[in-house]
Amino acid sequence: EFDFDNDNEYIIHIGCSNTYGLYLHEHERASSLIEKNLDIKTYNLGLCGGSPNYIMMNVANLLYNVSKKPKALVIQWPVHMRLNFPFTHPHSSIMRIRPTEKQKGFGSFVQGYINPLETHAKWCHRHTLNLLNNFNINTIEYDLTSKENFYNISEIERTDYAYDNKHIGALTNEHVFNYVKEQL
Repeated sequence: EFDFDNDNEYIIHIGCSNTYGLYLHEHERASSLIEKNLDIKTYNLGLCGGSPNYIMMNVANLLYNVSKKPKALVIQWPVHMRLNFPFTHPHSSIMRIRPTEKQKGFGSFVQGYINPLETHAKWCHRHTLNLLNNFNINTIEYDLTSKENFYNISEIERTDYAYDNKHIGALTNEHVFNYVKEQL
């Protein structure tokens, strides 16, 4: 339940399934640790398969449609080779695309010097930060340790895995919490 306008002060945590806390107990998620230990309402807007454009669209929607703005926005930037498209049909949520070179018809989107998906991800990143800056929202962003640090931001090392042995675990979520606490 989201009731942004009736909270005195709140933080939003947004990202992909790692932010959502997939395959973890709710109390193990970084957003829950923030809420419990810093005594501030924290909304988790993590989405399994989340993408840079998902973050940009939801941040814009929030900032332009909520009267009480968050104290801070914590962004875990997901893999840049993803796209999410919202559906307008009431029984559908979103369509997720994670193209690879092997998928028929997607080669030109993920190869070469000018990669449209990388360009789009960088634009979403910059646009999101510009929006937050224009609304004077404290922004804390991080990337989970990746091969290339695509967004050129602070990285948090994955130190353990969730119960599926794929997503970040409880200990890594504690590292995220400590990083956010230091930034606040």
